[in-house]
Amino acid sequence: MKYIFTKANLLASVLGIFGWFNQSNAQICAANNSLNCTGDYLSGITFKNSGGTSYSVSGMNCVNTGPSNKLMTNGVVMDITPGEVITMTIENTCIFSEYVGVWIDLNGSNDFSAAECLCTSSNGFGSIPVNTTKTVSLTIPCIGAKAGKAILRVRCMYTTFNASQGCGTQTNYGNILDFEVNVKSVSPPLADFAVPVGPNFIKTPITFNSTATNSAYAQKWTFQSGTAVIGSGAKGKGSWANIGYYNVKLVQQFCGMSDSIIKSVKIEKPTVAPVADFIATSNQVEVFYTAQLSDLSTNGAYIWNWTATSPSGAIVYTSKDQNPVFSFDELGWWDICL
Repeated sequence: MKYIFTKANLLASVLGIFGWFNQSNAQICAANNSLNCTGDYLSGITFKNSGGTSYSVSGMNCVNTGPSNKLMTNGVVMDITPGEVITMTIENTCIFSEYVGVWIDLNGSNDFSAAECLCTSSNGFGSIPVNTTKTVSLTIPCIGAKAGKAILRVRCMYTTFNASQGCGTQTNYGNILDFEVNVKSVSPPLADFAVPVGPNFIKTPITFNSTATNSAYAQKWTFQSGTAVIGSGAKGKGSWANIGYYNVKLVQQFCGMSDSIIKSVKIEKPTVAPVADFIATSNQVEVFYTAQLSDLSTNGAYIWNWTATSPSGAIVYTSKDQNPVFSFDELGWWDICL
């Protein structure tokens, strides 16, 4: 099969090497920076969702992207959930500082409203200096989210702009890059957690594990007549000074929706002395590095006294934390006492 390298075909081949796909993007609103992008462009972009999936493009310039919106993917590259926080890193190797705007078409309307803007010139990236990279965290809005494929747009501009300028022609410089992502459906939170089977003893911190895996959930714990050791997040921890039955409440909030649940925990008094036990993250550590020791004591331990003694005895570290971290600054076998 013969292949004639016309100017257009050669350009298509070069772009294909970089994995960029100039397929039709007619369904999303067009955008153009009318002053071109000769000295103003973003040269590299990496973005990552809260689950750790990332996507990167690099080696971009005005010649291979142009001043109009260009689709940089050939299909969906990651899932994005309304309410979650993603990270984005921008590389600027052109000859001017640049502003960056980011939008996502959450409602499937094929354009970008101000409510779908993740950052403008006045927040988020601000101005990115020449020959630097900058990383920011961007929160995906919850309003009007529609599940399915959506376009995430990154717009470079030399001068400032506002949240309503994701589409259309602007009298500005820079390239405009579109990425396909999958917007996941938003389900109402359903609060639930596991109560340790026990026995659960007085004064001993007790951990309660939420069943929610969505990192975008805000989770708050309250412990009836107890002390909140950890009062937020997927793992709540509380302690009680007296025996009895107490309520533990978990409230989950997500995208304007909330749910709560209350469960009871029985707190008892130990009848025998604690049995000390622990485990280390590793039994071999490079000198001057650290390791964490995790308490495994039973029968209601609630006060901890640790000592870590170096081989020569010249270094002795102490801690009253339940799970301390020590730095091992001498070669040889250390003695750890709990």
